[in-house]
Amino acid sequence: MKSLFENKLQDKNYKERFTVKVGEHLKVFETEEIDCFLSEHKISYLLTTQGRRYPLEKSLEEIDGLVSPKSFFRINRAYIIHINAIKDIISYSNSRLRIVLRQDIDEPLIVSRERVKDFKQWLDG
Repeated sequence: MKSLFENKLQDKNYKERFTVKVGEHLKVFETEEIDCFLSEHKISYLLTTQGRRYPLEKSLEEIDGLVSPKSFFRINRAYIIHINAIKDIISYSNSRLRIVLRQDIDEPLIVSRERVKDFKQWLDG
């Protein structure tokens, strides 16, 4: 039986950029400019490598299906992180992992217990 991670790698067409509305303007971000996607108070955001946060009109569930699983991994219900945004990985209670991104995030980013095995596979490429 293939893992969730291996099944996702079979698809080929992933978004390479996301467009967000900022006032009267549209801003386009390449996926390499995005550290993570997060959900907060039922709103999804993208967090750029510059530390700016922009709201999106898509759910994390939708975003998870649009981004390349080679670059992005959904660590829990609230976060999808980019491989290049990871600064440190620390062992955490109950066989979980805590992720430190290059951007300061107010809450600890914890890889959910059921995703730790797939996360480690993802890290190995």
